[in-house]
Amino acid sequence: MEQKLYTLKDLNTLKATITKIKSIQNLNIVTFETQGTELLMVSLELHSSLKVGSEVLLGCKATAVTIATEIADDSLISFNNIIPLEIKTLEVGKILTTLTLKKPNLSLESIITTEATNKMGLEEKMRVYALINASDLSIMEIL
Repeated sequence: MEQKLYTLKDLNTLKATITKIKSIQNLNIVTFETQGTELLMVSLELHSSLKVGSEVLLGCKATAVTIATEIADDSLISFNNIIPLEIKTLEVGKILTTLTLKKPNLSLESIITTEATNKMGLEEKMRVYALINASDLSIMEIL
């Protein structure tokens, strides 16, 4: 039986498997694996049927995907989800830019300001990092 927990239009969606759940009272930190990438999610509520091994569809807004061009090995950064990707396309507008980011079997969209796009010198085929805060991920569907 398919159960929808959360639905919004125009979200990035990723099929993932739960690999770890850490819960204290109503606070949950859930670790997922998707296409060789580990992702973490913080949640105040977690459906009772979810367990290690459950497959889910994760979602996050394109505006919640931050872009970095460099991250040093000794960087101290609060983002739990740091994914190396390549810019496939840039749709540059007067105010906002939409980036399509890819690596094998994984695709994300990010919407950032055009000012940031220009400041960072972003171009197609450029290697970047997508940063997603653990609180910006949500489970959209249990598969």
